[in-house]
Amino acid sequence: MTAIMMVVLLTSQPVFLASDINDYVKSLVALPGGRVLFVDNNSDFWTVSCDFPGEKEEWVSFWDHSAHGWANVIRVSWLSGSWDREKICYAVTVTAGEDVHVPEMILVCNSDGSNAEPVALSYNVGSGPQFDFTMDSRFLYGNPLLSCSPDVKSFLELNEGSSELPWADMIEIATGERSYHHGVLSDGYYACPFSDIVSGASYPPSVIYDMNSSKVLFEVSDDESPVIDMWVLPDAGLVTVDDNQFLRYSDGREILNTGDEITVYAVVGDGRYLYSQDDDHADAIFLAKLDWDNFQAIDPVEQPGLTAYIRSRSRGAYAVQDDVLYFLRSDSLFCYSFVTD
Repeated sequence: MTAIMMVVLLTSQPVFLASDINDYVKSLVALPGGRVLFVDNNSDFWTVSCDFPGEKEEWVSFWDHSAHGWANVIRVSWLSGSWDREKICYAVTVTAGEDVHVPEMILVCNSDGSNAEPVALSYNVGSGPQFDFTMDSRFLYGNPLLSCSPDVKSFLELNEGSSELPWADMIEIATGERSYHHGVLSDGYYACPFSDIVSGASYPPSVIYDMNSSKVLFEVSDDESPVIDMWVLPDAGLVTVDDNQFLRYSDGREILNTGDEITVYAVVGDGRYLYSQDDDHADAIFLAKLDWDNFQAIDPVEQPGLTAYIRSRSRGAYAVQDDVLYFLRSDSLFCYSFVTD
């Protein structure tokens, strides 16, 4: 019994993987094969795996910026991945060699970095650049999306007042066809990781919007509270209003949590969540399926060693590979193997 307990304790503690995580791009992207992609403060891309702690592998995505007329690439400013883990979107700051505002080049490539293609230009302003794939990886949507092609000539013409393309916030990756969605993404947005629904339209977000149908699904008039705090289902998320926590569906239906507030840190898959049931502070973090009809956990398993590391939910700062959690704390990256029984 003693030996078994020692094994549990040794295998249920966070493991340090890397430091010097980029101060601006605090995103982790799960890749095929069990590795996780991140950016460091030199704007270099790296992958790590909990199977080989401390062993970073450089991730290279090449595109010829000079072929598009750009003088230099300065830094990485965005990173996200597709639902099927086959595509990566990243943004880099580029210079035109003239005294104009520097734009952000939005690129899409395969998960191994190959076939990188410029798809659009953006600005590092407000909440942007911020871009996400639709669930089928066919479209990329986000903000801001400049009304020009991703080459220097088109960009300079835009700066001189010549708008080459219509105003848009979504682009079909294969064809370059653009569309606009009523300004829902203009003040920043919160994409549901499990569907093509977003919350947006204002700050804090006040509208639930379907990027496929281009329809507003639900809207709140209260400008003090976001319409969704944390997406937990393809069509629903948690929200707290006046100290009351609800599960709010995209059609406006709500289920009141009559117990202690639940904080979800990560959606693990198979209906499981990494969560705490808070009074004022989390004394323990659990892994379990959650019955959202009554906010009850099904066979929760405590995850020892996590409470000292995970104290808030930072969107994008978690990634899950099978039963391993990757997470950021300050400028460091850790992994944690879930205790499942």
